[in-house]
Amino acid sequence: LDTVTAALERMASSPSRRPPVIYFDGLGDNIGGWQDTREGREVISVVLAWSLYVTKERSLCHVIFGVQHSFITRVLNRFRMLHSNAKMFDLVDLSLPAARTLLRARLQHRQPDRH
Repeated sequence: LDTVTAALERMASSPSRRPPVIYFDGLGDNIGGWQDTREGREVISVVLAWSLYVTKERSLCHVIFGVQHSFITRVLNRFRMLHSNAKMFDLVDLSLPAARTLLRARLQHRQPDRH
């Protein structure tokens, strides 16, 4: 995550930069019960703390997690820091153009003004 953060910081210095979007897919898949182990909970905690850091504290990017509802419920119960810092919404099966339109509409107001 340090390497990604450093790359995002370099990108932030570009005058015409638009915040990139980082998408995590499958983090919520509890294959083999990995999330229920001490190490699994630690990995999730580190990734979520990093996500808050690069989005809320530094405004370097947007982070999206493609997960199931059961994961969201478990995460919100374990990690209270997300209650006021996360927005959740459902996506149904959409065509690529429709998905882009929806994401742009949801993320547009969250881009910091760059003057």
